[in-house]
Amino acid sequence: MKSNDKRIDPVGACVGMRGARVQAITNELGGERVDIVLWDDNPAQFVINAMAPADVNSIIVDEDNHSMDIAVDAANLAQAIGRNGQNVRLATQLTGWSLNVMTTEELNENIKQKIIKH
Repeated sequence: MKSNDKRIDPVGACVGMRGARVQAITNELGGERVDIVLWDDNPAQFVINAMAPADVNSIIVDEDNHSMDIAVDAANLAQAIGRNGQNVRLATQLTGWSLNVMTTEELNENIKQKIIKH
């Protein structure tokens, strides 16, 4: 979701007053959950937006492999990944990037291992 008019909140415009627009879409889809994601030209920010409501602590972007390592607090890991990996799978499809979600501690350990190898 993106608006070229800075005065318009694109997510709010889609959701509608008290969620009326998104509720109508949900009803048409037989109760299927609808998430509206704010577009961003910056791929890392777009991934952060797509991962909401999970709080992303940091992201390492690997342009060569078109992948991102995403760090979240251990307490938020299950929420970020989703049931059976659904949240990560949907965010991957939406953004077109391969996403690896892990705890901040795991990401820091991965960084240390890469530094040691070089």
